[in-house]
Parts: sequence; C-alpha cells; structure tokens
Amino acid sequence: MAKKLGDTGLSAAILNNLGNFFTAQKKDSEALGAYLESMTLAQRSGNALLATRARTHAAMAAMRHGRFQDSRALLDRALDETRGFEPSHDKAYGLVNIGSLTIISAPVFPGRMISLFNPLRSTWRPSGSQKR
Repeated sequence: MAKKLGDTGLSAAILNNLGNFFTAQKKDSEALGAYLESMTLAQRSGNALLATRARTHAAMAAMRHGRFQDSRALLDRALDETRGFEPSHDKAYGLVNIGSLTIISAPVFPGRMISLFNPLRSTWRPSGSQKR
C-alpha cells in the first residue's frame, strides 16, 4: 500500500520491519533483500538514520547468510555514516550494533576489531571527565 501511494519513507520503515520478521524466522536471504530495499528507499526519502539502521541489519543478514565480504563492506559504510550523526539514542544504538557485529565477525576478519576501534578510542572520554 505504501509503495502504491509513493511514500518511500513509510515503505522503507515497513521493509526494515519485514527484514526483522524474516530474521526472526531465520530466513536470512529474504531478510537481506528486505533490508537492502529498505536501505535504498530510506536513502531516497532522506532518512539517513533508517538507511544506516537497515544497512547494519543487512550486514547481520549477510553474515548469517555466509556473505562475509558483503557484510564487512556494509558494516564499514554503516560506521562511516554513523560517525556523522549527532549524539543521540539512534547513534548509540547503531554503534552498539556495529560493535557487536564486529565482535561476532572477529574470527572471519582477524585484527579487524583493533583497526575499527582504534580511531574511536582517541575520542572517548569516561563519563564525568573533563576535556583537557
């Protein structure tokens, strides 16, 4: 219905939810397709947060489907996009998901965690610490 109405933003959200449904059903190929389409429509509608969330979900589905190089490329792009977002719950949620997937994929890409998280370490400060 949303597609027929031309509402790409709503279609993107529905497809992301459909991908979540397929993931719960362990239908990784279908989930990947739904997430990739959601990502494309979210970008077209200007919803960068949803596009990045769908990209991260697609990386998870690709990994579960055995498409490790695709998963890594999707994760790398999702991380680059997430760095540009203002601090928010959505940004934190995205970074946690990207970090979790990176840890899960560590056996496939040795040394990847170190190269991924080193740039982030330089910007992290413990809660309550002051900038010097």
